[in-house]
Amino acid sequence: FSQPADFTLSVTPNPANVLAGTSFTVTATPTNGSPGSISFSATGLPGGSSIGSPTVNGSGATTVTITTASTDSGGAAGNFTPTITACTASCALTHSVSVPLVMQDFAATISKARQDVTCAGGPLTFMLTTAGVNGYNGTITPFFLGFFKSDLTPTVIGSVLL
Repeated sequence: FSQPADFTLSVTPNPANVLAGTSFTVTATPTNGSPGSISFSATGLPGGSSIGSPTVNGSGATTVTITTASTDSGGAAGNFTPTITACTASCALTHSVSVPLVMQDFAATISKARQDVTCAGGPLTFMLTTAGVNGYNGTITPFFLGFFKSDLTPTVIGSVLL
């Protein structure tokens, strides 16, 4: 008596502690032979998140990437528990996994919103203050946009590790 084809679900990383705007994957791994093509759906994802097209790797496992929205695109830091459901053709075989999803971000403020230069060639000094949101403690590398002249180049004194 042989067991029918089936599959198991796994999440990487698990728990899915991700920076807003990044992704995590869900993989359906066949057991007892191939159960056929597998499709995925999700409920409870944070706003603006998207689920990609499934891909099949050489071992027959099917993986889908779920991308969260960045906070500047409507995503929000917080704790979520989306449910990812995978099913075979006609959903004859269905499995679900609840994913502990911790969406992290960081906040930044600058000491001066505007600074006028009265002496050409003089330095401009700003203080950039950063803080992790919802447990984020990674590296933040500042960059500057909006310099109106090509010979003005900001000097960054390294990255900040929260």
